[in-house]
Amino acid sequence: MATNQRDLWPSDISVLPDIPTPLSILREKASLLGEKTNNLVEAEVRSHGNKSDQFVHTFFLVAPALDNYRYPLLTVTHKIELYPLTISFSGLGIQVNNPDQFTDELRKIFADEKTKSVIQVLVAQSCS
Repeated sequence: MATNQRDLWPSDISVLPDIPTPLSILREKASLLGEKTNNLVEAEVRSHGNKSDQFVHTFFLVAPALDNYRYPLLTVTHKIELYPLTISFSGLGIQVNNPDQFTDELRKIFADEKTKSVIQVLVAQSCS
């Protein structure tokens, strides 16, 4: 009983939110790229905080056969609230307000000619 009086934390503190995080969405999409390229090009997400109290997630295209060469395709930044967030891609800052919009924007970026060109070059270099 004495330990309960010392514990001031609410019991539901570790209940996960019902909203998918930007990081979980990015990791899921990253895990699927290798299947499309016979693992010649894979994807990886690296995260850190910055001086503005924001989370920064960088989505890299990775070519294992090229000494794990990493190409930073896009960067996502958000505050602790998760959304809204900003996707930085090809010099653009794309504002996103929810997980559905985030997924839609990622679909557009992955289908973009620049993205496809980078992946094709990495595949070709990996096969040389």
